[in-house]
Amino acid sequence: MLEETQEFESLATAYNSLGGIYYNTFNFDRTILFTQKANDIAKRYDLNQHLGLFHNNLSGAYRQQKRYGLALSHAFKALEISTTF
Repeated sequence: MLEETQEFESLATAYNSLGGIYYNTFNFDRTILFTQKANDIAKRYDLNQHLGLFHNNLSGAYRQQKRYGLALSHAFKALEISTTF
C-alpha cells in the first residue's frame, strides 16, 4: 500500500485523479470526497505544491453543486496558494 511505503505524494495524486474521474461522471459528492482526501494528505505532509490544484478542484465541484460559498472559499485558497509559488 502506498501509505505504508510513505509515498504520500503519489497517494494524494491518486486520490485527486479519482476525484477527477468522478467529476467527469457528474458525481460531485465522490469528487469532493476523494479530492478532500488528497487535500488532507497534502496538508499533513507539507505537499504545498499540490494544495492550489486540490483547492481549485474542490471549488469546481462545489460550484457544480451550487454551493457557492464553499466554491468561492476554495477558489480564494487556490489563488492565495498559487501566488506563493
